[in-house]
Amino acid sequence: MKTTMKVESETRDLVKRLSQERSLDYDETIRLGMLALERESRRERMRRESSVAAEDPEDRAEAARVMQDMEQWGAR
Repeated sequence: MKTTMKVESETRDLVKRLSQERSLDYDETIRLGMLALERESRRERMRRESSVAAEDPEDRAEAARVMQDMEQWGAR
């Protein structure tokens, strides 16, 4: 199903240019851009969560225990 959307001319020109550079149709260009934004958001969320965990002494201790277990399993 196709939908028409109104966008600023600057946005339209960007989609057109990127589509031409990569030999993609507009839909694929927009989809890939949206997927890239989604990945960026997920990575940023993971960085924030990791930062919080790194500051938590209990989380650090648990991570150390897991690493120790993994090292023991690898030595078998």
